[in-house]
Amino acid sequence: MSKGKFLVFGMALALALASGSAFAGDSDKGQKIFQSKCNMCHSVVQNDKKKKVGPNLFGVVGRKAGTLPSFTKYKGLKGADFVWDDAYLDELLTDSKKFFKKIGGKKSKMVVKTADASKRADVIAHLKTLK
Repeated sequence: MSKGKFLVFGMALALALASGSAFAGDSDKGQKIFQSKCNMCHSVVQNDKKKKVGPNLFGVVGRKAGTLPSFTKYKGLKGADFVWDDAYLDELLTDSKKFFKKIGGKKSKMVVKTADASKRADVIAHLKTLK
């Protein structure tokens, strides 16, 4: 491989690695944030029978939005056509009211604004461990 091709390959690899780490977070820190900010309204225990204001977030990453069978009263995501991933969760945690307005959902009781990108990444990392 010539020096030029090697350099281009190396730069492409570095860019790919850097962009993939945009949502890298600390799940332990995220668990602490979740317990202090989110746990009041959301459970993260598999098959939890306790009813909370918000849906159970166990297994939320990779789940189609608004499809949790045990949580039918929630209308904020009715008709949503996306799967929860890092980017959607990050957008929701950044400004929930703005997020629901953007997706055309009905008003939600969830009111959260998390300006700190590293805290959002930590919470998302924690949610990703709940499988």
